[in-house]
Amino acid sequence: MRLKAVGSERERNRTTGEAPGGPIRSGGSRAGVRRSPRSPRRSAFSSLSSLLLLAAAAACLCLFGFAASEAFLAGREQGGKKMKGDGVYDTFVWGQCRLQSLVEPGRLWRGSNARTTLFEVTGSPQEVTEALAHLPAKLDRTLVNKFTKNKMRWKLESHSGGKAVTLLVLTPKWLDKVTFTVAHGGSDGRCVVRAFARSTGFLPVVWPLSWLLNICLFWVPFTDALGEMSWFISNEALKASQLDHTFLETNRPRKNGSSSTTHQSNL
Repeated sequence: MRLKAVGSERERNRTTGEAPGGPIRSGGSRAGVRRSPRSPRRSAFSSLSSLLLLAAAAACLCLFGFAASEAFLAGREQGGKKMKGDGVYDTFVWGQCRLQSLVEPGRLWRGSNARTTLFEVTGSPQEVTEALAHLPAKLDRTLVNKFTKNKMRWKLESHSGGKAVTLLVLTPKWLDKVTFTVAHGGSDGRCVVRAFARSTGFLPVVWPLSWLLNICLFWVPFTDALGEMSWFISNEALKASQLDHTFLETNRPRKNGSSSTTHQSNL
């Protein structure tokens, strides 16, 4: 009789959809069974643990990327030629450069990590921008960083004919950016070029996720030798363009974050 009763109960459960032991409520729990509420302290601890694990994983990834990039750059500099993995490495680094260039986290400290320089250049605006847009082909892996003695990387970001040219510059670990804005205003077929060179972030862009970390660290003050690197980039770019140019003026950053203007008649 008991076997028959159990069988009939199972049959009834199949037809009604009830779980053994009693009807199921709409919330998914059996009638008469209460689930203990989750402790807020336990929930906060679980969230904090997850954040700490993510932070630790990101830190390990950055340290690994730092060591790998240092070893790769050292091998490239010693060998003086392309290495196995160059293509993958360059694609990864330039991808991070594009992302960081969109935001420019270092813009908060323009007084100490940027330099604006004016030049008077012979030629029409169209000719000047064309010459500046071809600079990466001349300077990439050719121009040497005067501070670290490493070969620098150059890449064209944007080119608006007759108006402006923007170049990305790897120095070769940090990302700098220079924008040349061309306007009429000179005399005898000459135009005025405004070169705005600046550092874009606190951490080297060759580290994994550095563009995201630089966004988080936008508040950290830093300098590129008080604008000396920015001046070096702008000046060398005009020289390599082989355009006849005259230096007009530049702003020189100071240690307190302000800037002064220096005028000069010729370069």
